[in-house]
Amino acid sequence: MREKAARQGHGKRYTTWLIDLASQVNPAALEQINPHALPPWRTSIRDWGQRLSVTPPAEKKKDAAKAHNRLFDSHRYNPDAILVYSDGSMTEVDGK
Repeated sequence: MREKAARQGHGKRYTTWLIDLASQVNPAALEQINPHALPPWRTSIRDWGQRLSVTPPAEKKKDAAKAHNRLFDSHRYNPDAILVYSDGSMTEVDGK
């Protein structure tokens, strides 16, 4: 019926049942979700739980060396531990 009215030039636009149904819903009453706040391939530190620890560098080189030695000693005999260091050049700043 709607299609026929649109073809006859009665000024009605052809719509679908889904559009008709959506026009009857109050948008304020709907739950809004963001399915991918981050791309699924970009995990954050939260996703790793206690399996990942990020430690900012110490201010002084001597303090950084001591912190490294303590960390290394605490994992020396742990076959599941991997220590990784980065200069941070690929980190995101303000989402960029």
